[in-house]
Amino acid sequence: MAATKLGEFLNSKFGLLVAGFFLTTLAGGVLSYWLNHLAWKRTTRFEVCRQEVEIRRAEQVELLRRRLDQGQAPVQAVADLTGLRVFRMWNVLRLPQSTTAWNDYMEVVERWNAELLGHQSRLRLLIGDDVARGLNAYETDRPPVQPVSMHGHFYVAHEALLALRRCSEQCDSVSEAARRALTDLDFASDAFIDATTSALAERSLRNVDFSADSVWRACAA
Repeated sequence: MAATKLGEFLNSKFGLLVAGFFLTTLAGGVLSYWLNHLAWKRTTRFEVCRQEVEIRRAEQVELLRRRLDQGQAPVQAVADLTGLRVFRMWNVLRLPQSTTAWNDYMEVVERWNAELLGHQSRLRLLIGDDVARGLNAYETDRPPVQPVSMHGHFYVAHEALLALRRCSEQCDSVSEAARRALTDLDFASDAFIDATTSALAERSLRNVDFSADSVWRACAA
């Protein structure tokens, strides 16, 4: 009897309305739960990915810092020694017969010659062959010297200063030649340091990926 009445109720318009309302509410609840759960998973996954990206970027920054630190020391050493030698060469040009100016200059020349191969090897190892050749291309072994490296430019300017010191009369042309050689040396040294610094930055940035695209692609998969 009860089953019959329940059947009649469900077959009635009101019963169908009640059943439809109940099923709609149940389905809506299930759908809402599923959508909320999906959104929670997506949000959680995005947050995990964001943290992984930040970690990856921090690692890349540290890698770049280490590379720059490794390369900066030899570049700075060469720049300092270059600047000191150029400065003392200008002193000799200003006072060509001064024994003090010449001795101070020759002290730096001895340092340059003693440290040249070491600086060259470190630049080759940490930055590259082009920079090492920019410091010394061995053109002084093949006279007459056509300078293409810092060592070559120093050699030409050094010979010009020697000629000036040996000159005893009518030295204006000799002095002017020495001045031109030092001016060329100034331009060459600035260009070399700029190129070396740029090469260091370029090499340090090689294979450094701040975008962390691979992490984002993995998250989107």
